Amino acid sequence: MDEQIASDKIRKISDHIKANVLDPAEKEKERLIEEGKEERARIITEAEEESRKIIEQAENHAKQLNASLESALRLSAQQAIPALKLSIETEILKDTIQDPVGEVLDKQELLKDIIRQIVAKYVENDFSGGVEMLLSAENREKLSDYMHSEIFEKLKGGISLTEESGISGCKVIFKDRRIMIELSDESVTELLAGYLRPEIRTYLFK
Repeated sequence: MDEQIASDKIRKISDHIKANVLDPAEKEKERLIEEGKEERARIITEAEEESRKIIEQAENHAKQLNASLESALRLSAQQAIPALKLSIETEILKDTIQDPVGEVLDKQELLKDIIRQIVAKYVENDFSGGVEMLLSAENREKLSDYMHSEIFEKLKGGISLTEESGISGCKVIFKDRRIMIELSDESVTELLAGYLRPEIRTYLFK
């Protein structure tokens, strides 16, 4: 009988512990596990969403950067093309015009004729003051004797020849008037180029 009573007490205690401790603990464990799963799923979802946003932002930034780069390249190309065309035109004009022009302007008879015309205009307009001509060293030496001819006695202020390196043709300076007339290969070539460039552009680029 005592054993039965003891057994019943143990069973009651066991049932009590199970009902009030073990079962609630098990339920709490399951609840915590479920919450953990939900939290894990939420964290993964948020991480995936954040990752998607970052990737999308990076792709948009890359697209904007590419668009800006393409725009800059197009603009550079648009600006470079006219400069390239001008460079090509200049080289062609230099090869076809400037060298022959320089050879013509260095001829003594032409230079003498230019000087005669200058003196005639000087006298015709009753200028005063000296005239200075800038010439290459070679042309200055060749024309030095010519400068002593009678035609220059008409110049009130006289005429002087000055050496300038790298020049074909001449530059004429009316000192008192502060006027310079440039008849160098570069200036004459540029003058002729203004008439020839449209034809060159048509020939090369159309």
